[in-house]
Amino acid sequence: MNTSAKITTSLLASTLLLTSCKTYMMTREQLYTQIHAATPRDVAVRIPIATRTYRSNGVKDIMCTDKHGKPATIPNSPHIEMRITTTKNKKRIMFFDTVSLSDSTFTGQNSMILGTTRSVRYADIKKIEIQNGGKKYNYK
Repeated sequence: MNTSAKITTSLLASTLLLTSCKTYMMTREQLYTQIHAATPRDVAVRIPIATRTYRSNGVKDIMCTDKHGKPATIPNSPHIEMRITTTKNKKRIMFFDTVSLSDSTFTGQNSMILGTTRSVRYADIKKIEIQNGGKKYNYK
């Protein structure tokens, strides 16, 4: 590998490391408490093709932990994604601000554009990861 290729590879690797998204963890109890305590509200969000209005869960700040187990607080927004791993190792991805709770089942949108939803029962949650999805969605 020549010097130019090594420099390009190093720059690319550095860029990927610096721009990678942090992943935070949350227990199902923390999720339940935060969603249950929040007051839902209607929001308008700019998405690439239009403005969408939907009912947000009203959580302002998400309480979670970083990869070292230290408490962390991240502001809730339309581009925060939640990945739930079930006890059967199935993955459910939802936008955090769309998640609601009804009869011990969490339901949230997995597509802002299509408005499609996913659901998972409280008892079936094994792991919850929170991450900035990097999408350019913002409250209007």
